[in-house]
Amino acid sequence: MKLILHENEELENTYHESEMVLAKPVVIILLAVYLPWFFALSYDVALQLRGWLFLWTLVLFFYGLRAYIIWSFNKYIITSQRLIRIAHAGLFKRVVMETPLERILNVSYKTTGVFSALFKYGDVEVQVVGLMEPIILKNIHDPQTIKDYLWSLHQEHLERQHKSYSTEHINHLQEESGYTKKNQKVL
Repeated sequence: MKLILHENEELENTYHESEMVLAKPVVIILLAVYLPWFFALSYDVALQLRGWLFLWTLVLFFYGLRAYIIWSFNKYIITSQRLIRIAHAGLFKRVVMETPLERILNVSYKTTGVFSALFKYGDVEVQVVGLMEPIILKNIHDPQTIKDYLWSLHQEHLERQHKSYSTEHINHLQEESGYTKKNQKVL
């Protein structure tokens, strides 16, 4: 997908999910290939089952290729004016969400689990005026730095436009959009 920039808009950064999200499909593929071949060779039936074994290996190869392609298509793009999330749930299902930087209300991040903390990846949640659910940058490397970066871009953008939102204004915008305390997700 080619990104079309608006007038006076510059591409700031593009992010992908951490490579660690590919660890699960890799482990599954290695086990699913190794075990049938191991038992077939151990019981001397590999010659009789070679067609099925090669077909199984080919299916697993395409499973891995699909996981890699989807991973490479998922992007988080930050421009001088917008935050864009391009998410693929499959090869042919794409969901694109974008918001102007000035509509950002809150930016937070979370890491869950040992691997997430060890390999420094997690989710960055961006609360946006007018959206019930946050825009989530999933499994992104160094989420704290990206959270701080997004917030500083948001502040810079507001300063350039000489806008400042008071708490009352934010509450009013949230109520207008239907985002209230009673429908807010609590973690």
